Amino acid sequence: MSPPPNTSAVLVFRNRFDPATEWTHELGAKVITSFHNAGFEVHDYSGADATPENFRAAVLTLNPLVILGFDHGCECDLYGELNGELVPILGVHNAELTRGRVVVTLACSTAAVLGRACVERRGCKTYIGYEVKYGFYTIPPYTDGFEVCALRVFTGLARGESAAEALKAAESLRWQYINQLENEPQDLISPLVAAQMRRNLSCHVVLGDDSVRLVS
Repeated sequence: MSPPPNTSAVLVFRNRFDPATEWTHELGAKVITSFHNAGFEVHDYSGADATPENFRAAVLTLNPLVILGFDHGCECDLYGELNGELVPILGVHNAELTRGRVVVTLACSTAAVLGRACVERRGCKTYIGYEVKYGFYTIPPYTDGFEVCALRVFTGLARGESAAEALKAAESLRWQYINQLENEPQDLISPLVAAQMRRNLSCHVVLGDDSVRLVS
């Protein structure tokens, strides 16, 4: 029988492949700071180090309770990098690596198939992610709203909130931004930004045990 996951260990994989992942890579650095400050032992694999081989080795040797993945993704895979190309690090093919763990992603669509495979067929404790494409605007002043809302789930978990509480708090923040954008639009872009936030809100889900809390 495998030993239970190390509750103080957090494994972070964040590729740095294109302009979109530059943004999520920087956001990931802020998430890492939050978990460090909360007393967790964080292991960060960034850019060219975010390879499939390193992912498997890190999961098996560090045995982390928490896996955090940042951009890109599709329905069946969470991507890392290898030789300058996007490649899957976690997918339906190796979902057993998530057994007993909490997985949180900021990546397109991974909750649609991968998240369900992890939870329903491979014993993943909790999977938090997006069921369709996650979108954001990098046009000031709109970037801040997307960043604050995306960070809220991660920082809430680091502070000991349950998965359900952290997601609910992120939803509340999104609604605040949506209402402001729709009721007091700054320009012609505001309705588009509000629509994207609505899409992000509607597809952000917790699969599995939504009462889970992280303790360093």
